[in-house]
This record gives sequence, structure tokens and C-alpha cells, in this order.
Amino acid sequence: MPITWRAAPLSALSGADVYQLLQLRSTVFIVEQNSVVLDPDGLDLIDSCLHVIGTDTATGAVVAYARVLGPVVAKAARGTGLGRLVMEKAIEASTKAHPGLGCQLGAQAYLERFYNSLGFQRLAGAEPYDEHGIPHLDMKRC
Repeated sequence: MPITWRAAPLSALSGADVYQLLQLRSTVFIVEQNSVVLDPDGLDLIDSCLHVIGTDTATGAVVAYARVLGPVVAKAARGTGLGRLVMEKAIEASTKAHPGLGCQLGAQAYLERFYNSLGFQRLAGAEPYDEHGIPHLDMKRC
């Protein structure tokens, strides 16, 4: 599937863009992961927060997304490499927007090897912690 990629702060997104992002994030993080949490957490409003969006060129549907401060891929698009691609785009956008700062994330613990393959390492002394009922790890890519 051909994907169109872009990275932008929340202020540059249309209402329809924001709706699609919230819909995908809610589908994955709340419904599929059965994690009842208030998704609009205020972090989207931080000036340095970038939204990396992968849109199916044919349908216009958002199929992959990362908030550069959790990436998410639509269920139907999983297993296609979009998770790796959206993370590569997120790293690229973050590096361009914040040169020299590296990237840090809270990864779901079962994905530690995936993030290792992208250059992330568990922070020294970091132990798994619970975030909305799901074990997470703090990781950094310098």
C-alpha cells in the first residue's frame, strides 16, 4: 500500500486530521489493549511534540502514527512493516526538529527487541513499570 508521510505539530493539523489520529489511538490503545485511559492527555499541545502520520494514499485513511514525545499502527496494516517505517520517520522527524537531543520513549516491554533494532537501549537501571495495566520500559536512542 502506498503511504504518504508527514510530520507536524498539532497546530498545523486540521480538525479532520486530529479526529483520525484520536480515532486510531483510541482503537489501539483503549479498545484493543483494553486500557481505559484519557487519551487527550495534554502532551499533544506541547510545542515540541511532533505528530508523524502515515496516510494510505489511495483511501486517505491514517494507517500509522507516532507521537514524538506512542507509535500506533492500524490492526489491518500490522505485519506490513509500517511499525518500523513509522518509527524510522518519527526518529527522522525528531532528529531534524531537535538535533543532538536523541529520542526517549516509554516502550511496551514486549517490544524491547524491536526498539533495540532501531537503536534504542533500556535506560541504565530502568525497571519495567505499569502504564495503564501494560508493562513498559524507558528507552533512549542517542
